[in-house]
Formats: sequence, C-alpha cells, structure tokens
Amino acid sequence: HYKFDGESRNKIANQTLLMDDNNNNGDEDVAGAPTTTGTPSTGTSGNEQPIYTMDNLVTCVHGVQFNHDGQLLLYWSKAKKQAIRLVHVQTGKVYSNWPKDRGLNFVHKATFSPNSGYLAIGNDLGYVKLIRLHFYGAL
Repeated sequence: HYKFDGESRNKIANQTLLMDDNNNNGDEDVAGAPTTTGTPSTGTSGNEQPIYTMDNLVTCVHGVQFNHDGQLLLYWSKAKKQAIRLVHVQTGKVYSNWPKDRGLNFVHKATFSPNSGYLAIGNDLGYVKLIRLHFYGAL
C-alpha cells in the first residue's frame, strides 16, 4: 500500500500526468495510433509542470503504472467496469480503441512484465487477463 500526502492524492485523483518537458521528441507508433489526446495543462507552483490532464475516466483513479521504458502509462479505477486506459506518454494520447476485451469487469490491479511484452490485469472476479503487447519483446 502506498500513502500519499494531500497534494499527491489530488494529482492522482485529477488524473494529471507529470512529465519532463525535454522528453517530447518522439513520434513512435505504439500498438496502433492513439486517437484521444490529454488536455494540455497550465503550470503549477514549484518545479513540476503538468503538461497533460487525462480526463478519460469519470471515476477516481485507483492505480497508475508506467511500463519499463516510460513510453506507456496505464491507469485504472475499481469503481466502474472497463475503467482502464493506456496513454502514450510522449504525446499524451490515450488509446481510444483499447481495451478491445470487454470482459475485464472491475479492474483491481494491472502491471507490465519486466520488458513490457505482456500486461497482466486482475479483476474483481479473481481472474487475471494476460495481454501480449507485440510492440515490445516477449518478456
């Protein structure tokens, strides 16, 4: 379990993605074209600059997971069926055609394999769905 201070909890609840401004030079295609873009955000006090706000979920966010190389961000909510989204970090685009599997139910946990070749998603029914990410290697 992770414990967040009030400011961190608000950032996660608002689904704000923080990213280094110097890391926006890639045009890589990741498993199909992302079609929905996060909203560019205005800066906040301090050194952190939120550059995208993902508003694709209408519930609170229960989990956030980056893949091994930081190109993909996965976030989900237990509060609604199918409430899981995949984001291309460099562009802030959300894959609107994912997940195709409508049997995920209420997502409770998700994680990438060490080299991002697989994504495991656990749900409220006790099932784990293993999804192959062909863009990455086998493990």
